[in-house]
Amino acid sequence: MYSTSSSTCLARVAPRRGRAMASRLPRLYKRVSVGAGNNGGWIVALDDKPIKTPAKKLLELPTRPLAVGIAAEWEAQPRKIVPYTMQLMKLATTAIDQAQFSRRVALTLLLLVQPQ
Repeated sequence: MYSTSSSTCLARVAPRRGRAMASRLPRLYKRVSVGAGNNGGWIVALDDKPIKTPAKKLLELPTRPLAVGIAAEWEAQPRKIVPYTMQLMKLATTAIDQAQFSRRVALTLLLLVQPQ
């Protein structure tokens, strides 16, 4: 039989996963910047280091407003990074990493969802 005392019950509860775990990543960068990429696109850099996707590809974006939006998401992060609050970043990395067609088509899709 389990005891109903609060100290025993709390000890048996598993730690929360998902959003609580993801928010424990420390923010190690101080500056966020946007610059021109090599292929006519735009890149976002953290402390002058270009952001890469989870598949280690360079995150080169088709338009400056999209790059500025992603830079704003990174700039808005508190002392601990909360990845689920960066929706544009998630969309861009998914389009680049998981697209089965050419990079140009994936970037064109990003243009379609960009707010006017």
